[in-house]
Amino acid sequence: PLDAIAAENSSAERRAMEAERWVVRRKQCWLMSRRIGEIFEGSVTGVTAKGLYVDIPEYLIDGFVDIETLPGVYEFDDRRLSLRRRPGHSTISVGDPLRIRVTEVFIDDNSISFEAIADTAGTNSVTRAERD
Repeated sequence: PLDAIAAENSSAERRAMEAERWVVRRKQCWLMSRRIGEIFEGSVTGVTAKGLYVDIPEYLIDGFVDIETLPGVYEFDDRRLSLRRRPGHSTISVGDPLRIRVTEVFIDDNSISFEAIADTAGTNSVTRAERD
């Protein structure tokens, strides 16, 4: 009986945590839905073959930059977990700063899409020289 009660409590706690995450994400989406088109300074938190996960530290909100929306051609480097621009040697890796624009918010899916933007000097803010 005690094992059954413990299992039920664990299950209830997991459901509560999932519900809390869902509510927080929904509120983040509502906030960003009013900020479509705005530019933010972000930080790359994840790199995949399909694109980048970027966090806006000011709001503790993350979103996705699709690789197809990056200016230029990028390839996923699975050894270094980065995107490498072709031609050239610039990369985008976890921890890199990235200026982004909020492009789409899908409240029903709890997802936020960004695009990387060029800086005011006309150079691309999404690339940096290869680190040694």
